[in-house]
Amino acid sequence: MKKILVGLLCMTIIIFNVFSQENELKMINVAIQTKDSIYQIEILEHEVPVSLYIKYMGELPEKKVEENSTSVSNLLKSFSFGSAKKQETEEQKKSYYQEIGIHDNHPVVAISFFDAIYFCNILSARNNLTPVYSVDGNTNVNFWNYTPHKGNHISGKVTQDEEANGYRLPTLYEWLWVFKYDEKNFDYPGSDNIDEVAWYKKNSDGTTHEVAQKKPNSIGLYDLAGNVKEWIYEPFEQEPGEYGFSDPDHKFTTPVVGGGFNQSAFSCRPDTNFRTTPGLKQSTEDTGFRIVRTIK
Repeated sequence: MKKILVGLLCMTIIIFNVFSQENELKMINVAIQTKDSIYQIEILEHEVPVSLYIKYMGELPEKKVEENSTSVSNLLKSFSFGSAKKQETEEQKKSYYQEIGIHDNHPVVAISFFDAIYFCNILSARNNLTPVYSVDGNTNVNFWNYTPHKGNHISGKVTQDEEANGYRLPTLYEWLWVFKYDEKNFDYPGSDNIDEVAWYKKNSDGTTHEVAQKKPNSIGLYDLAGNVKEWIYEPFEQEPGEYGFSDPDHKFTTPVVGGGFNQSAFSCRPDTNFRTTPGLKQSTEDTGFRIVRTIK
């Protein structure tokens, strides 16, 4: 981690213009510089919101309401990937999200790593791009033997095609790059004052908030700190450098970064990340994701 941060501070970032695709994907172009090369990515200016997620996935994660759940925080904790006792319509799920303060423009929550890469491949295919992720060599999610939002694991080997032009999760290096680009080396993205740029434990009132409401950093990225933690593609393996992984015993972990609405200011700093299992059978009340795309 320290080596990456030092490298980021020593490099120059090239920023390109903001553009919008179909008025729904507000992406920002950034040049990422490594020790050996420079390449360009597009990164969503904010976390994936409920409206975008529903459009491509057709549904929200299921919820299980616990008895005596009265506070917003407790209601958020009631989200579960387990089977619901009775079938819900998507209208009921969406209504429930809205009742507890999660509307179309709030970041989608209760998302596992596998749900996130599933979404990325669907989004890529629908926009005539080459999907990035494959399971046992197959990029078609219909052959992954995986049902989103149930808390199960993908049983096959997950790999990422670095040459594909579709949507994907950022790597840890890319995420740190856009977080730490400022020459002033702020503690948080664009400011030393966390209240200017992030929803976190002390100012969130125990819930998520609409994306892009706080101050952006100088390249126009919102919510890199706070609101919800974000999945990245950086699976832990016994053999460093192998990005393909399988997880039959549910032992591998991958980081979530940026901190969430129910976490401390320290958890929203770039040098803090948490490793967790990709399937996440437990509730993930403050975990969502952001997408990127390599354009070279």
